[in-house]
Amino acid sequence: FDCISSSMVLNFTDRSPAYDGGRKPFVYPPIWFLVAEGCMYGLYRLAPVWGWSTAQLMQKPAMQLLKPGLSLLTAPYSRFRLGVCAITGVAGFAIAFSAKNLFRRKGTEVKPFEKVTKLVTDGPFQYTRNPMYLGLLTVLAATATAYGELLCYVGPLAFGLFITQCYIKREEAMLRKTFGSDYDAYCARVSRWL
Repeated sequence: FDCISSSMVLNFTDRSPAYDGGRKPFVYPPIWFLVAEGCMYGLYRLAPVWGWSTAQLMQKPAMQLLKPGLSLLTAPYSRFRLGVCAITGVAGFAIAFSAKNLFRRKGTEVKPFEKVTKLVTDGPFQYTRNPMYLGLLTVLAATATAYGELLCYVGPLAFGLFITQCYIKREEAMLRKTFGSDYDAYCARVSRWL
């Protein structure tokens, strides 16, 4: 699928033009985050019914080699693991909200594909070019780990791939067009995710 064309974002668009000439997304990334969270919960509840729960998968001979490493992510509920997941989830939200607030303080647009007035490279942006998306992805990974089902890791993986293809690549093209060599230098210093 071609999410990064200038004419659409998966047909989930309104009719108003975006700054790059394409259309604005009708569904913004935080909504996709909530969709991924809901899907992960559904997978958590349905995995045992389908015979795909982690406990059932671990009984298969092919999974025996992976069992020691996977048991850290999928062990039965423990206070320690849930505590780590809670701290990681809160940290993910803190990263996302600090980046959003930094955009507001700098006077530039937070919504995707709107006209940006400043290239923000300080705060969390000095470590990753997409701290808002990374924060949401971190929360999804923490939720998947809290559920303890391997199938739930489809949520963060799908969210990361979808956001990269449908939002990040188009935003990068727009920023490159707007800021030119300054944005290229920033990309050389700071990676897309980590």
